[in-house]
Amino acid sequence: MKNAKIKAAVLAAILIMMPIVANAAIFDNPASEGNALNKSGKYDEAIKKYDDALKKTPDSDVINYNAGTAYYKKGDYQKALNHFTKSLTSKNKSLEMRSNYNVGNTHYMMGKSTEKTNPSEAISSYEEALQYYKRALELDDKEKDARYNYELVTKKIRQLKEQKQQTKKDDKKNDKKDQDKKDDKSDKDKKDKDENKQDDKKDQQQQDKSDEKQDKNDASKSPQENKSEDKDNKQGEKGKQPRQMSKEEAKTLLNGLENDSLPRALADEKKGGYPKVTKDW
Repeated sequence: MKNAKIKAAVLAAILIMMPIVANAAIFDNPASEGNALNKSGKYDEAIKKYDDALKKTPDSDVINYNAGTAYYKKGDYQKALNHFTKSLTSKNKSLEMRSNYNVGNTHYMMGKSTEKTNPSEAISSYEEALQYYKRALELDDKEKDARYNYELVTKKIRQLKEQKQQTKKDDKKNDKKDQDKKDDKSDKDKKDKDENKQDDKKDQQQQDKSDEKQDKNDASKSPQENKSEDKDNKQGEKGKQPRQMSKEEAKTLLNGLENDSLPRALADEKKGGYPKVTKDW
């Protein structure tokens, strides 16, 4: 039941936004064939008829008004606005009121198309619409559709402005969070850098102490101790010299070299050799 009421309200708002084709019985309209096509939903054909009629009377307020309704229903709001604007100067007060009303509708639809992508532009279009609804009410203060649309668009403007303010606040909060994160990271990096410097300094101090202690130990030794250490070092170096080879080891080495100098086949033959391979040709 609730959804049905919402759908009914939305449908009512859409119907109120729809333009009304000027009646040929009220207004002198030479493009009555275009009106018939317009009412039956054949907007392109109706526009062609209106264009033909406007070639003869380009300043006709009635034909421009009805051409505006065809473009409006087709969804070409810029061209609809161009034609409606030309009918605003009509000397017929009823047609002037309807022209202002539909110029307001057209600005509203243009704003609605940019509401999500460009709220500022939508607000500007809605504010334009209000001016024309207001003028329509000045021409006929009993015009319920114009009054309803005026109130509807006023609410839309207020809602969009509130949303913009909230978006600005949210963006500001997010910017502050991002800056806080950057500051925290910078502080952490600085702290880590300082800690590394302190560790390096401690390591250097420990090394300096160790070197200083070693120097003191070396300085406290007597000349005899230093000579003894030098003698031990020299003996250690002598111990590392290669020992002399015995006669038996030299003879074994020479025999090995003599065998290795022979070609492989001869060496094998000397040891007993392998069976000879007979030719197969």
